[in-house]
Formats: sequence, structure tokens, C-alpha cells
Amino acid sequence: MKKNFFFCIVFLPLLFVFAACSNKVMVFDDLLPEAETVTLYWSGAGSTVRPVSYNGIDVDWKVTGWGVAAIKIPGGNTTIGVEGQTSQGSTTWTWNGYSFTHNFEGGKEYSIHVTGGRITIRNGKSFSRGDIVVTFNPWSR
Repeated sequence: MKKNFFFCIVFLPLLFVFAACSNKVMVFDDLLPEAETVTLYWSGAGSTVRPVSYNGIDVDWKVTGWGVAAIKIPGGNTTIGVEGQTSQGSTTWTWNGYSFTHNFEGGKEYSIHVTGGRITIRNGKSFSRGDIVVTFNPWSR
């Protein structure tokens, strides 16, 4: 139990921070000024879920299960389509064909975490519950 607690509370956030610092930022439109763009830090947290479309445009952003991808896109109302799977215990969620929409404020950074049956958007580079902006849970009733 202590080992799992250490892993979740100490190791994963450190892994996220170090990976975010070392990755190259993928830029969707490099002509936009910083104040009009947002940086998304996409963390799969062990899942295979990755973005496959941005506002209806197919994308090939290099997102891996344990890595963190830094993606810079224009701010504003954004729809991101995803594909892949997540698992927790004996439950597996398949995200193929799912999309979520959020109004990202220009000039800010957000973290997107895909765990279990949820996609969570947080302010900044964060794992903190206090920084949660919105959670998408299509399987909740």
C-alpha cells in the first residue's frame, strides 16, 4: 500500500514534470502570437488514448502512453477527437470516436489527463485536484 501511495503521489508527478520539460512542443500554427495560443500538456498516464483530430482536422501528434506531449494550438472553443483505450483493474474503456469540446483561454497552459473512464483538464502543468477545470466522463450516469 505504501509503495502504491509513493508511486502515485511522488513518482508520477515528478515523471510528468521531467517529461514535460524535455519534450519538444508541437505547434499547430506558428504564425500566431503567444497571447492567442494555448499549450496543452497531454498525459496518457499509461493509457493508449491520444488525440487524432483538432476541430475536425486529422492530426498526428506524437503522444505515448507514459510520456507527456506538449501541443500548442490557437485558443478558443476547441474540439479534440481521441482514440485508444484505458484500463483500471478489470475494466477497459475504448475511446475510439469520442470527442470533447472546451473553450481554452489564449495565453494559458492546460494539462489533459486520461485515466480510466475520464478525461480531465487542469490549469497549468498540474496533477492537483484544485486545478481541475473540467472532467469529461462519458460513462457516468
